[in-house]
Amino acid sequence: DQLPENVFSDTEAIQLIDFSGNDLTRLEPGLFQSVKSVKSLRFIANNLTRLDANLLSTLKKLETFHFHENHLLDFPRELFGASKRLSEVDLSHNNIHTWPGNPHTFDSMITLNLAHNKLTEIPLDFHLNMLSLKVLNMSHNLLGSNNPKIIPNDLNFLQNTDLKVDLSYNQIELVELWDERFWANDWHGFSLDLRGNPFKCNCWTTELKQKVIKRSIASIMT
Repeated sequence: DQLPENVFSDTEAIQLIDFSGNDLTRLEPGLFQSVKSVKSLRFIANNLTRLDANLLSTLKKLETFHFHENHLLDFPRELFGASKRLSEVDLSHNNIHTWPGNPHTFDSMITLNLAHNKLTEIPLDFHLNMLSLKVLNMSHNLLGSNNPKIIPNDLNFLQNTDLKVDLSYNQIELVELWDERFWANDWHGFSLDLRGNPFKCNCWTTELKQKVIKRSIASIMT
């Protein structure tokens, strides 16, 4: 259920730690203190419910963080504070219901997978603090449960790269596109997946379909 805090004391040069498919319920705060060269952590399919704020404090070379298929409810605000090189985070298939406001930027983040959680909104941090992001997967969450409407500001990402946003299979009922600036922007290949949402048939839905069809035809012709 738990790893000894000194289990990695003789493996300073290790770069990959994989303890997937076990029954771990807790990770000690100082577990990774002696493995400062680690680039990848994989603790997939365990029974973790909480992570200590200092768990990754010494892992400044960390690039990938795979903790999907656990039972995490949330995680500390400072968890990723020291990990400036993070390029891929997979926290899918957990029970995360909130994303803590992070005071730092994710300069290298390319892929963020939060599918199959319980998030109710798209955090502002995703728009402002992840300017290299290329894939954001928030499918199978609870987006729309508090406010069934998606408006242009919800999708106003500042990324300068191609960006794929997956919001499929949530609880979104309406997509309002009254702000033409959303469609006038050069989106550098921005794509949005809204499949499987319980859309209400109204003028906004019709407009969404027309916009999507128009952009798809333009893309094919160019």
